[in-house]
Amino acid sequence: MELDPTTRLNRWVKSAEAKTVHSGRLAIGPRLILGFVFIILSMLAADAIILWQFSVVRTQAMRLNEIDHGQVGS
Repeated sequence: MELDPTTRLNRWVKSAEAKTVHSGRLAIGPRLILGFVFIILSMLAADAIILWQFSVVRTQAMRLNEIDHGQVGS
């Protein structure tokens, strides 16, 4: 005997929910820790990029200053 399409759909939805709920079983504490670690790592990466940009700007400013004073070296 074949199942009603509604019953089959209902079973399919329940099995899909069971699979997706399994991945979200991580407790709130570890999720918060992972979130904060991600935020801190993102901030550190942004700081590193900013420091690199400052060094590039400083080098360019020094070159322009040398050119302005006529002290261009080969």
